[in-house]
Amino acid sequence: MKKGDIILIGIGVALLAFAIVFILVRPKAVYVAVYEDGVLMDRYPLNKDTEVTIRTKDGHWNVMQIKDGTLNVIEADCPNQICVNTVPVTKTGESILCLPHKISFILEQ
Repeated sequence: MKKGDIILIGIGVALLAFAIVFILVRPKAVYVAVYEDGVLMDRYPLNKDTEVTIRTKDGHWNVMQIKDGTLNVIEADCPNQICVNTVPVTKTGESILCLPHKISFILEQ
């Protein structure tokens, strides 16, 4: 192995370690921001347990649940139910999307 190869491998390992640490130490989120078609509808604190029905402009709905600092979508009238089957999220930058309704639930600081 040449010196350049060793340096390149070292840089790759350092970048991989940095990425793993960055993902694992992401802070817990404080709010969930709810967007419809990219427009902010409302923000909800994650420290207060609640269930909220989010209604779109064209009459569709999603029920989001905040419990113990975790966001989950528990019901929706969309055909594919991907948002309902998405795992609950807790960390800043994580999101749950309902593409048929153009709704985004994004966790923020």
